[in-house]
Amino acid sequence: MLYSPTKRLVYLALLISLSIVLTRIASITIPFEGVVTLRLGFGPLPVIIAGLLFGPYYGAIVGILGDIIGFNLNPMGPYLPQFTVIAGLHGLLPPLVMRLLGSTFTYRSLLSAVALTQIITALILTPYILKTALGIPWIITMPGRLVSQIIIIPLYALLSRKIIIALNFQGRWK
Repeated sequence: MLYSPTKRLVYLALLISLSIVLTRIASITIPFEGVVTLRLGFGPLPVIIAGLLFGPYYGAIVGILGDIIGFNLNPMGPYLPQFTVIAGLHGLLPPLVMRLLGSTFTYRSLLSAVALTQIITALILTPYILKTALGIPWIITMPGRLVSQIIIIPLYALLSRKIIIALNFQGRWK
């Protein structure tokens, strides 16, 4: 889908703001000793959509800017740049997986892309950072994360597909 630079900028700004609102305001957080260890919500969805619609570079930028701006507007614990990298991965990995699969935006391919992304970010990297940077044991974070991902992964894939269809997106990015 080819957009003018202005139109693309507007879409990306909208996706950044949606990510901030869905992450910082419209999500359920579960703290452990004053630090958010589990956040349930749709914050990564606009970042995933940005990557799928505009490519991995723009998806990563939406995730990174959404995290930095969101933290400055509404901090939820200490700032750790590792989480900013994870936010960028939410936009970077799904389109790269879609490229590797060489497929269109079918539910199955989106499910694969989202599942791989969520496994890497939510089930491996985030608990690792919580353990190494903040000393929060894996046993505290993993049960809730596993249960939530069983629900979130198919839901993100389904909603991504519905949004892509609603936008009548058929093309590929550069």
